[in-house]
Amino acid sequence: MTQMEFQAIVLAGGRGTRFQELTGERLKCLLPIGPYPMIFYPLEMLQRHGFQEIIVIVLESERFDIQQAIERTPIKAKLDFVTLPADSNFGTAEALRHISDRIKCDFVIVSCDTITNIDLFSMLNCFRKTNASIVAQLFKGGLEADTIVPGPKTKHKHDRDLIGIQPGTQRLAFLASTSDYDETLNLPYHLLHRYGHITMHSRLIDSHIYIIKKWVIDYLKTNMQVFSLKGELIPYIVKKQLARVTKHENEKPFSMVNVNTKQGDIIQFIKQNEFDQKITETSSFNDSVNRNPFSDDLIRCYALNPQENCFGIRVNTTLSYCTINQKIFELWEQLFPKQAPALVSPQASIDSTQMTECAVAASTKISEKTSLKKCILGTSSTVNPKTRISNSVLMNDVLIEEGCIIENSVICDKAVIRRGCVLKNCLVGPDHKVAENTNAEKVHLSNSDFQIE
Repeated sequence: MTQMEFQAIVLAGGRGTRFQELTGERLKCLLPIGPYPMIFYPLEMLQRHGFQEIIVIVLESERFDIQQAIERTPIKAKLDFVTLPADSNFGTAEALRHISDRIKCDFVIVSCDTITNIDLFSMLNCFRKTNASIVAQLFKGGLEADTIVPGPKTKHKHDRDLIGIQPGTQRLAFLASTSDYDETLNLPYHLLHRYGHITMHSRLIDSHIYIIKKWVIDYLKTNMQVFSLKGELIPYIVKKQLARVTKHENEKPFSMVNVNTKQGDIIQFIKQNEFDQKITETSSFNDSVNRNPFSDDLIRCYALNPQENCFGIRVNTTLSYCTINQKIFELWEQLFPKQAPALVSPQASIDSTQMTECAVAASTKISEKTSLKKCILGTSSTVNPKTRISNSVLMNDVLIEEGCIIENSVICDKAVIRRGCVLKNCLVGPDHKVAENTNAEKVHLSNSDFQIE
């Protein structure tokens, strides 16, 4: 990594529009998961795999808050914060285009809401040996199966991916969302003719961890119509694997020198020469037994199946947020294969003698005569005496006054729970103040008219 074979990028500029009942106007990357903000986990994963410098894409107005939050974590890597205009609504591909001048080589890109214990080296090795254009990591679904979500009872709709993989080679042949189709999926004949056999998956999750060639950024700089990385750019490149170029009549070895392509075609941006082709021809790695090496494909995309004994989740809905915090205690040791950090910050002030299986962030104060079990407490929160809290999440800057009982609930940033409240299976929105002696169950308490859809 020190030779800059790969750069590392973390996308952290999103506001969490899919679960605004939790974020309000705040950034989702600072939502607490266990004792740390969400952004800590992808940064720690990259650091654990040897990346000493990481580019972090954030909104300009939120940079200071994110920097402060990361300073309270064990991250030692050098972070290069690149800002997006605060009033912008950049898509993920637009964000990459915005920082394209900083990308000097092939790169690993991770979304800030990806929590996993996968081994990145498997992806890196696949990328190297196949000279891939893109390698994506897949997760198993179903981690949310038994999760209880606070608030009104609602049916959670899963937006699933349709992922087509060629067995044996792990070639990513098809990528789309189920929302793009009504009831029937029609695969084009040339796709089946090209790959022969494709296994279609609808219960695997795209992790939003990708390793991508530098020339993809060069193409993106010239195509201003691409806004989304997952929704537009990657599916387009997956389709372009079938593209062919026209060779000159007198040109015997296949190469990218003087090929005939349309102006602006993505093939023009592939950095391949005759030497690269020689390596491909003589390499022992080949995903095509009956054809030329790699079927003469200039673009090659791969998707790795979930690794054994590994887990992963995208924290981009209320359901997934509740899931990871409810399961964080049993997954904690797996998240950190070498040495797991403490679940309770040494910067927290704790006088309670009845606290079991809790994660407590820095600057949080827990008074005596309190009972807490399986709780997550974010930074700078306060829990006053004669309070009992179980199976709940208290985010950042939360105030719990005396004599409260809170069970199976999520209390969002800067919320205040006045004395004597009893809340069971409730969701309290950001900045909301719950009146004294409120007794509520399975409700969403919020300052706005917004309700969970």
